[in-house]
Amino acid sequence: PEGWSVEEAKSQLDVLRGFSYKGKGLVGSLDEGVPMHNLNSVLEGGGYKYAGLKFYSEEFKEKFAIQEGDVLVANTEQGHNHLLIGYGA
Repeated sequence: PEGWSVEEAKSQLDVLRGFSYKGKGLVGSLDEGVPMHNLNSVLEGGGYKYAGLKFYSEEFKEKFAIQEGDVLVANTEQGHNHLLIGYGA
């Protein structure tokens, strides 16, 4: 559009990959830990799957805490169907 400039995405975005977590930090509920989004939180073809939410009780770096306005995108997956990669939650 008129008045817009063209820039590389990296000049406008901060891209972070998820962190590797320890299984011992996984707990059963919000009472025990904080919500942790993961591959199972992304629907095949895009969208958020609340049933995939996990809870985590161990320490993690603040940069991995989701903030308002953040966009979660799957950049890997366990299967070979490629129904998660590149889709947002």
